Amino acid sequence: MKYLTIISFIFILLFSCSPTDSDIGDPLERVRMVLRTVDSDTAQWERGTDAYPSETNDIQIMWYSHPGGKELKKFKIYRSEVPDGSRKYNKIAEINIVNDQNQDTLFIDTGLELQKSYYYYVVAENQDGLSSDPSDTVWYALIEKPQLIAPRDGARITTDSITFEWTFPGYEPNYYILRIEKYWDESYHPVVSVSMIQSKYEGQMQVILSEKWISDAVSSEIYRWRVDAVGSNPLHEGSESGWYRFTIDN
Repeated sequence: MKYLTIISFIFILLFSCSPTDSDIGDPLERVRMVLRTVDSDTAQWERGTDAYPSETNDIQIMWYSHPGGKELKKFKIYRSEVPDGSRKYNKIAEINIVNDQNQDTLFIDTGLELQKSYYYYVVAENQDGLSSDPSDTVWYALIEKPQLIAPRDGARITTDSITFEWTFPGYEPNYYILRIEKYWDESYHPVVSVSMIQSKYEGQMQVILSEKWISDAVSSEIYRWRVDAVGSNPLHEGSESGWYRFTIDN
């Protein structure tokens, strides 16, 4: 009887110390990734997993703001060069959440290799150290960047038409996207012109624009342009040149 009493006491003690749902907390919602769409490159604001416009080989990934609120602590970004198996993914970055009302939901992975697929997922973590399940996996592969020629960076345009020129160092893509924005600052740069241009497969491209925004431009307004190369899989392969700025003096 004595031993039965001791066993019963131990059982009650263990049961009372077992974690409950309230101890662990409700499971965190998974992070929802912003998916790239067929019109991402021509939209006013580019969204989703994509090449990033810079002088180096970079990929951006993007996700939606998480509903975790003030309890949310950080996002953890994982990357792999193979699509399957969580053991092959390595954590490459953490983004701490300073303002839960204005979460940083963009990550730029820099200095990557060309012609290689990179796979990503994101995990949210709260103040108690509880992590969400991994987000859906997104992926992208970079190809060579178009090399901008004219108008050169800092050029001043004095005509009602502008000639844009660039070269491509590798095997040319099927088409390019010429994107021009009016530049106010890094946070505001609305699109004024987007053109999808079929490749001529000659290594060098030239496009002449005579559009209304050029003739209507106010003197000394700043614009910027870049060229995207679209890969054989438009949603997952491509590149973006860096930006060149120019002014129009009418």
